[in-house]
Amino acid sequence: MAREILLNAFSNFGVASYAPGLWRHPEDKSANCTDISYWVELAEILERGGIDSLFLSDVLAAPNLEGREAGLRSGVGVPAGDPFTVIPAMAAVTDNLGFVVTGNVGYEHPFLFARRMSTLDHLTNGRIGWNIVTSSAFFTEDKGVAGELGSADRYQHADEYAEVCYRLWEGSWADDAVVRDHESGVHTRTDRIFDIDHASPHYQLHCLHQCAPSPQRTPVLFQAGVSAEGRGFASRHAEAILTGSLPRELVAMHVASVRQQAAEFGRDPRAVKCFAAVLIITAASDELAQEKYQDYIRYADAEGGRFFASTVMALDLTQFDWDMPVAELRDKVERPIEWFIREKLDGSPWTIRDLAITASVGLGAETIIGSPSTVADELQSWVDATDLDGFNLIAVTTPGTYADIVEHVIPELRRRGVYKQDYTPGTYRNKLTGRGDRLPVEHPAALYRVG
Repeated sequence: MAREILLNAFSNFGVASYAPGLWRHPEDKSANCTDISYWVELAEILERGGIDSLFLSDVLAAPNLEGREAGLRSGVGVPAGDPFTVIPAMAAVTDNLGFVVTGNVGYEHPFLFARRMSTLDHLTNGRIGWNIVTSSAFFTEDKGVAGELGSADRYQHADEYAEVCYRLWEGSWADDAVVRDHESGVHTRTDRIFDIDHASPHYQLHCLHQCAPSPQRTPVLFQAGVSAEGRGFASRHAEAILTGSLPRELVAMHVASVRQQAAEFGRDPRAVKCFAAVLIITAASDELAQEKYQDYIRYADAEGGRFFASTVMALDLTQFDWDMPVAELRDKVERPIEWFIREKLDGSPWTIRDLAITASVGLGAETIIGSPSTVADELQSWVDATDLDGFNLIAVTTPGTYADIVEHVIPELRRRGVYKQDYTPGTYRNKLTGRGDRLPVEHPAALYRVG
């Protein structure tokens, strides 16, 4: 039996999202992202298509690059609003759509963060997820906080941060603490709530969690680290991992590595859901989809795309000539240069200009252009070749890209029996894993659970 494909819509609270220049396209409404109706419309479209979640990414500053003025002019990364704030409005007009929000461990005390996530889990009736993100100095301005750490230090800090949150979410309130007894006047049984005691290099707490138990307690946990430390952290903590925009063979290796390490931590490796980023441009036929892609290219912002590619490569590309082959940067980037090169039909070298244009139309993610049948074939081929569970859908225009997928691709996937006909009842965790509302006992958070 073919595996059911999971789909998340990938977005952020900003203009252009992941397609510099495309905010000018008539199908794009991201310039209206400060209007609540923008988010309401997006949520309604996604729920209509049975999309599993809206994944809200977030970066807390413009990267420290010589060319960041080009990014600011293009609206890349800045302006950016707080993604947590728009979730209640979307939850109010949907019943099943999950909401995964990026929370950076370097910029907020876990006591405050845990309270916000519990609040959102209540307000969404158990549909909240946390994308656990650490920070790197390249991506941040100096705010004088814990975010500017090396990779190993950042993940050690993230371990501490997660432990504090687990103690608050799982260990401060018993399931039967809230009784709301009108006759006795007792709302909360004080013998069933507990202060947590925690001491670590970054945090010392003796307190109780301020929120009563929410439907999921701990939100669904996502993580996207690609370093060895990141994979180790994801294997221990994450219920879902994001591989980003990698070639197929690297995605397969990454998925296999995470599943193996999860098993070594005593977890069910199949319980860790794996997603890759993909850009889908679709229409009724292959020809119409190609025409749509060429139309998008007309709006691409090469300066903004070069800035965007710089953030992904952690290298300021403005210091190099536009026509320089990307292969010549091999010794200047930490990640394999093959991640950033695409084959050209005429055999000519893939240049920084080519990279910039590609980054302007979907972040340089794996791109599938075609009819519903063509797109479905490619998605199934990726799942078969890599052991993926699903995809993070990158948008060129918002909500246009998602509306196209809902109209064209979802019906084809359903016809093939590889996409749900309707949502599973219950919380986001139960919809995603089918294993109930709470984290399983083998997860490290369960160590802190009270009855």
